[in-house]
Amino acid sequence: MSARILHVAALPFPSSQGTQAALLAIVRAVAEDAASRSERVALLTYEAGDGRTPLPANVEHRRTRAPVANRSLRSGPSLAKVAEDAALVRALREAPEPEIVAHHVEAGLACVLAGRRFTWVAHTALGPELPLYAPGRAALAPLLSYAGESLDRFVATRAARVLAISPFLARRIEVRTG
Repeated sequence: MSARILHVAALPFPSSQGTQAALLAIVRAVAEDAASRSERVALLTYEAGDGRTPLPANVEHRRTRAPVANRSLRSGPSLAKVAEDAALVRALREAPEPEIVAHHVEAGLACVLAGRRFTWVAHTALGPELPLYAPGRAALAPLLSYAGESLDRFVATRAARVLAISPFLARRIEVRTG
C-alpha cells in the first residue's frame, strides 16, 4: 500500500529541536486519520536523526542521501545543509505521492525547486529568525531579516495553500503576502 500524502521537512529527524514537536504531532495526527482508512503516510527528512523511532507503524520514513555526510542535529544555515537540500529536491522530484505537505521554509523552497505542488506549513517566521544565527554581527541583521522575509514571501506565494502552527504566525504571513 503506497502513501497518498508526503510530509517533507528539511531537518534531521528525530532530534530535540523545537520544530520537531510540531512536525511529529502533525504527522501522528495525519497517520491516525490515514490508519482509519488503512492508508499509509510518508515523511521525507534529512538522513541524520537521533535514533529514536517515534512514528506510528503506518508512516514510511524516507531519508535523503546527500553527497556530503552530515550527522549534525543542529538547526540553522550551513554548507552541509545545502547538500542536504539538493538531495531533498531530488527526492521530491522522484516522490510518487500526489499530495505534499512542506514543513518550514526550506522544505517549501525544495518543493518549488522540484516543481511540485504543495501545502506549506509555516513553523516560524524566517525574517526575525535568520539574524539569530549571526550573533555578534549586528550589521548583518537587517540584511538577514530582509532575506528571511523574502524567502517566507516567496514560498508562501507559490504554495497551493498556507497553514501556520500559530494564529500569530498565520496573521503575520497573511499581512505580508495577502
